[in-house]
Amino acid sequence: MAHQDVVPVESGTETVWSEPPFEGVVKDGYIYGRGTVDDKGSMIALLEATEMLLKQGVQPQRTLYLVFGHDEELGGRQGAKAIAKVLESKGVHLQFVLDEGGEITIKKVPAMEERPVAVIDTAEKGYISLKLSVNITGGHSAMPAKETAIDVLAAAITRIHQSPFEPSLSMASGDFFRFLAPEMPFIEKMTFANLWLFRPLVFKQLGNDNGGNAMMRTTISVTQFNSGLKDNVIPTNATAVVNFRILPGMTSKDVTAHVIRVINDKRVQHKISGFAVEPTPVTSTNHSSFQLLTTAIRQTFPNTVVVPYLCLGATDSRNFLHISEATLRFSPFTNTEGYHGINERVSIKQYYDAINFYYHFISKL
Repeated sequence: MAHQDVVPVESGTETVWSEPPFEGVVKDGYIYGRGTVDDKGSMIALLEATEMLLKQGVQPQRTLYLVFGHDEELGGRQGAKAIAKVLESKGVHLQFVLDEGGEITIKKVPAMEERPVAVIDTAEKGYISLKLSVNITGGHSAMPAKETAIDVLAAAITRIHQSPFEPSLSMASGDFFRFLAPEMPFIEKMTFANLWLFRPLVFKQLGNDNGGNAMMRTTISVTQFNSGLKDNVIPTNATAVVNFRILPGMTSKDVTAHVIRVINDKRVQHKISGFAVEPTPVTSTNHSSFQLLTTAIRQTFPNTVVVPYLCLGATDSRNFLHISEATLRFSPFTNTEGYHGINERVSIKQYYDAINFYYHFISKL
């Protein structure tokens, strides 16, 4: 799987890009542009590999579906979801699904600076955004009330941030340490191999890193805050959207209940903004698809340590959970740059490596 759509470029940042974000400029060994990493790089590499195999007369011994949704960044409600529905109507049951997700990291995993680490996401976090709103009669800024709508909403958001969710290791995160420990230096090996003893220490260290913190906790991100029309008018309404990525073991109802309890102010109203999805089940590392993917990664990227991981975002693959035995998420790129940000790009070498990976992977089917 891969998806055709991309996130927009933030208005006003176009001139900050080294190259125009929608022209696909090839320069200095890189392909620049929105989507090169997320997720057109995978899509085009997968198609190139498939064309190569077709030209060589390869005939798969089982059915292989290539799925390219067009609205993954909006939740995949029309693209991937519709495709899954068609397959289900035809009685199709999939051995496994491979979608975007983990990648190959270099010098990103502590104590593993000398070897690349490929992370295969065996589960993904849930997703919910809550729109918080406060309505209090405004007025002239020269005669402010004790509390305005902005004051109340800001205080509510502060309380949410001051009450983070408790850290926990999901099965996918636990598998990550279990696979990684044997490859690490002695001290780290002892620490991660004995999490029953060193769990508080590990949680403390992970909490100092954004990615590590997201791996062990349901995260809280205020993504929108809106209020006011003029500098001398106190607004009547203030709204904010808070996005939560839900750790396996929790539900969207748990998140909502936590927010209501922490805010503890009936003046703050809430409702779901957009869509909400629960965390996915964890695919076992004993499943044949995980072994197959591991072999293809090692064949394409020698000396790479392969470990399971927890997908911190959301992918189209969740639409196929009910018709698939297993779901894995891996993108064959290394230390991707500009993901959802400025100067998204992929090196030409990485692009060729991605084609090579998909070629070997499909051949092994």
